[in-house]
Amino acid sequence: MWYRIILAVSGAFLLVAAHPSLNYEFLAWCGLVPLFIALDGCGPKGRFLVGYCFGVVFFGGILYWLVNVSVPGAVGLVLILALLPAIFSLYPITGAVQDIVAVPGLWVLTEGIRTYLGTGFPWALLGYSQYLNLKVIQIADITGVYGVSFLIVAVNVLIFTHFFKRSGDRWLQASVCCALLVFTLFYGFWNLRQPYSAKPVSIGIIQGNIPQDRKWDPNYKRSIVNTYCDLSEQAATAGPDIIMWPETAVPDVLDGDDETMERLSAVARSSGACLLAGAIKEKEGKYYNSAYLMSPEGQIVSSYDKMHLVPFGEYVPFDRYVSWFRTLIDKPIGDFNFGQDWTLFKIRSVTTEREDNRIMREIRFNDFGVLICFEDIFPDIARGFVNRGALFLVNITNDAWFGKTSAPFQHLSASVFRAVENRVPLVRAANTGVSCIINQNGAIKTAIKKNGEETFVAGYAVGSIYPVMRRTVYTLYGNAFLGICCILTVIGIITRRAARS
Repeated sequence: MWYRIILAVSGAFLLVAAHPSLNYEFLAWCGLVPLFIALDGCGPKGRFLVGYCFGVVFFGGILYWLVNVSVPGAVGLVLILALLPAIFSLYPITGAVQDIVAVPGLWVLTEGIRTYLGTGFPWALLGYSQYLNLKVIQIADITGVYGVSFLIVAVNVLIFTHFFKRSGDRWLQASVCCALLVFTLFYGFWNLRQPYSAKPVSIGIIQGNIPQDRKWDPNYKRSIVNTYCDLSEQAATAGPDIIMWPETAVPDVLDGDDETMERLSAVARSSGACLLAGAIKEKEGKYYNSAYLMSPEGQIVSSYDKMHLVPFGEYVPFDRYVSWFRTLIDKPIGDFNFGQDWTLFKIRSVTTEREDNRIMREIRFNDFGVLICFEDIFPDIARGFVNRGALFLVNITNDAWFGKTSAPFQHLSASVFRAVENRVPLVRAANTGVSCIINQNGAIKTAIKKNGEETFVAGYAVGSIYPVMRRTVYTLYGNAFLGICCILTVIGIITRRAARS
């Protein structure tokens, strides 16, 4: 049994290395093969144990940075998530042709469970490992990230049955898998070559790099606001249409704080740009993690309250019964309330062109949606804003909690897929990295960097996005692919049993 566990664990390490920030994405295409070898010929109890060991090592290697928040919480989450690979491992691969779709379908269903069960935690899905592989991920505008996960698992199944199992319908499996790969690559090349004509909107991104131990200290509030204002004034020289600050860039309640409001208003007026800033909102005695939009005239015109809060970070589920849990986390836990409204912000952009000795001035209005903190890892929130008319998305976040780890880059990989799934640009403004612009094809542009570093540096960047309404299959129909995977898995199980009888 030990050699099986060692094999499975080696595969888990390969998958960890495929994800950010190591980014050896090619390893994902073979990282499950050691697990499949370890499971071959093993009984149900052994398969579950081997799969569980695989899951513990994989999720432990991916989520190691959570120990910076809570060691007991990190251990508990890893042990719970590891149950999903254990359940996946119960399905034996025999080499039958249906395995090439049933096994990937089952894997995708476990990712769907992570997305929707409880509060949901769809972090480091297998497809996210390919976020830099632009030709492969274009399929996400049909299937979501789950389609990329499906394809990766299918290739792993093919390698196992063709070179190790060497039995069953391996050539028919190869035909099915090659057809999926050819379609994916063809679709990717085609999408990347499509013209994308739209008028530009100039975006200024501010990264304050405020140390976490100072962020909520009232003694540093003024210096924090001054840091963001000073960087905004520098960015304003490039003439952006909007300047974006990160989540809770203003580390206090903004409503009623006349001094801070005047400071922000002065920045908006002097820059002639809209200002988007994260801050705390108090309304009827309730507190919200919010985003505010200020007009170029220095007036607040709209705000959005975060709808999907971080459990055990921004609130404690069933706090009335498990209030003791707060003592296990050595970081402050908020007491925020859930937002209810899908608020769309609207900004004005102006384009000036010369034509026949005339100056043509075009004024356009663009709607956009804001995803606060980890809301961008939930595909339904992003597509919800796009379905309501958002022409681009913004993620304001603060990943400083997790130290200098791979967490900000794992977070970035999810944002890339939200852009591709809905074919809209996505702008990220983080307290500390990764602050950048992602275009509609998932290409990362205009990132804030200093000395090659994207995290734990302060700075600003100004770049352009090209918003246009282009509803995708995924935007319209969401995670219908999860239903297809469920059908494929059920068919695989039924036909396997029919073949035995």
